[in-house]
Amino acid sequence: CFILKFKPTIPDADGKIKGNIDADLVLRAALESHEYDKAVVVSSDGTKIGARLTSPSGTDKFVIFDTEKKSLKALPQNTVSLAFSPDGLQIVIAVLENNAYKIYVAETDGSKSTVVTTTKIPDLMLDWYSENNVAFKTKAAGTAYGLIYSLNLKTKKVSRVLGSVYGLTGEYSPSGEKLLYSQTNSLGKELALKALDLSKKTESKINLVSLPEKCAWSKDNRTVFC
Repeated sequence: CFILKFKPTIPDADGKIKGNIDADLVLRAALESHEYDKAVVVSSDGTKIGARLTSPSGTDKFVIFDTEKKSLKALPQNTVSLAFSPDGLQIVIAVLENNAYKIYVAETDGSKSTVVTTTKIPDLMLDWYSENNVAFKTKAAGTAYGLIYSLNLKTKKVSRVLGSVYGLTGEYSPSGEKLLYSQTNSLGKELALKALDLSKKTESKINLVSLPEKCAWSKDNRTVFC
């Protein structure tokens, strides 16, 4: 069984078209992490691969493989989440240190890393959804509250986007101004799909029974295909 994701493409510095799909892969990998021992995330231009490897002892390790240089680079110990930037040139990682997650931005080989902020959001997943913004998401659970926060990489300000929502997962539009998200009741039933306009602070319900990760935003930031 394959799940097809349709996302906008963007040109790089040389005009070469690149796909922007890594955030969706990270989300899908996190949601299904209980079903496998190894996970792989590919950068938007396909030249870098981020992988979570599990040893026979149960220890996890994140690595970055450069398909052009054929080199392998291990990320810091206790890395729990990884996302590529929209242009595929940088990564953002969450590293568990002293009962909190330190958020680093680095080159794709792990060099030139800089601490951006620290958070204690549980079950943290990262989504670098626009040039200067990274989403902090919790793993989806129909019978538990979910959270979505947004980190502005320029100002280093963390803002709450959604919280106290059962069954919460979310997909940002290409501009980052809108968010498609799911919601259930406290029993994990009555799944609803909603669209949140972050600039206008308005919300609308979509008459479809689906999940955000099974939908795709069009480039106009208005149309959604599910």
